[in-house]
Amino acid sequence: LKSDVGRNLVAAKFNISPSQVYSWTKKFQRGGPDALLPVKKGIPAKMPKKTEKAERNKQIGTLTDKQKYEAKILEKDARIKELEL
Repeated sequence: LKSDVGRNLVAAKFNISPSQVYSWTKKFQRGGPDALLPVKKGIPAKMPKKTEKAERNKQIGTLTDKQKYEAKILEKDARIKELEL
């Protein structure tokens, strides 16, 4: 936009379609640099994905007392490392 080089020369230099350069130019003029950022496509998920913690809690229900104790220790160690960071 700052130079006087036409869209066709810019397109040829970068081996892209002149219509693509035109489209990017219009988007930039309408919305600034943020308008050129990629946009997520598709339908958003209705249900959030299960987290690792939820999976661990689900598994803990079927564990022995010793396994539950070990799982709690591992979870607390992970929490300590997270807090240290």
